[in-house]
Amino acid sequence: MVVLSLSDGGESWKVDSYDVGFQQYEPATRLQEDRFLFVTRDQATGREHQQMAWSPGQTPTATRTDMKDPRYVDTVDFSFNPVTQRFEVIRSERYRMQLWLWSIAPKDWPTGEWRREFRLLARNGTFYSDADGFHPAGAVIDANRGVQPIFIYSGHPNGPAGVFRISRTLDTPKLSAFFGPTNDPARKDTNHWTGGGKPSRWNDPANWDLDVPDSKDVAVFEAISTGESVVIDQVADVGRIDLRLPDKSNRLLLAGSGTLSGPFHKFGNVFYQAAFW
Repeated sequence: MVVLSLSDGGESWKVDSYDVGFQQYEPATRLQEDRFLFVTRDQATGREHQQMAWSPGQTPTATRTDMKDPRYVDTVDFSFNPVTQRFEVIRSERYRMQLWLWSIAPKDWPTGEWRREFRLLARNGTFYSDADGFHPAGAVIDANRGVQPIFIYSGHPNGPAGVFRISRTLDTPKLSAFFGPTNDPARKDTNHWTGGGKPSRWNDPANWDLDVPDSKDVAVFEAISTGESVVIDQVADVGRIDLRLPDKSNRLLLAGSGTLSGPFHKFGNVFYQAAFW
């Protein structure tokens, strides 16, 4: 982390560098009391956001968070919501062409455990072939009107692009109730594993982009470490499992004390990359 500061009206700048323990890019920053707080990209993996905190004259601290994606994390918007009294992050799930809101109570900041609230935007099409971007690093808190205008960059990666605006109420619980459950039990959904919740837990809603899959859903795994286990703690009833792993040798290993049911075939507790429907 590099900090530029001045104390002589702009005549000269002082430069201080700090090793934060990982490659961090494009931090979103806010001053909270006597500390600067950051939510930044972990460029070492390219798959998660980290927190940092720093006070002048001190060594910065870094905290791992549960805000993870299989690939392509990018710049976030980081703010304090005066209505809910919580920190909020607007964060793209870029490879899905979606925008989500996350929040955390200030007292829980040291834990790095954010709550995935709801999806603000989803675009049709194919990532990068049709569009890229969805970076929301330009939102504004309008406390007087009780709204947050959000400015999003998006467009074709090799063609026209622009900045688009969404305005939403700062009453996050009300908005969450309006959207309702992201996963509609009455509709067949394509539900992607994100791995953004408790490590490898099937029944954690934060590990899926549309809540925990149900019997009408297709559970899609696009990025998972070779041989990684996904733990089922309860009954998991799913319509189908679809493996779209980049490495043809990859496999999905299911573990835990729970049970998985659905109209599909498997060998023991292992799903292989080959099609099996």
